[in-house]
Formats: sequence, structure tokens, C-alpha cells
Amino acid sequence: MQIDLSQITRDDAEHVLAHYDRGGVTADDDFTRHLIAALATASFTDFQHLVQGWPGLGAAVYCAREADGGFGILLQIAAHEAAA
Repeated sequence: MQIDLSQITRDDAEHVLAHYDRGGVTADDDFTRHLIAALATASFTDFQHLVQGWPGLGAAVYCAREADGGFGILLQIAAHEAAA
């Protein structure tokens, strides 16, 4: 599976950070909150299916769960786009 971190938007990063209680901003809508929860708890196969429809959120959840320094990466994405 190929995850493209460049797909992560500021909103994606902030919502995923909030899901893991690492700062960020909680999504305003129930669908996004439930989607992040589904991505965060999905099996590998289900995750692959979900990430096809929501590549940014999928990449952000993958980053948080699997990448070394993932939360730092998400914080940088949120801060970088906030400054732009």
C-alpha cells in the first residue's frame, strides 16, 4: 500500500490530531469524526478500501499510527498551511 503524505490537508491533520488528543481541531460534522474513528480502527484490508475514497484523512491516520514522529509531521502540516 502506498500512502502519499502530500494528500494531507491542514484540516485533515488537525482533525486527526484532535482524534488522538494531540491538539488540533475536532471536525464539525459527525461523518468526519466517525470516518476518522473507522480509519483508526480498521483492519488493513478495510483501511485500504477507505483510504481510496479519503486519501488525505487516510494518510493522516496512517501517519499518526505508523510513521516515526507521525504526530510531529501532522503538527508541521497544520502549522505550515496555517502560516501560508
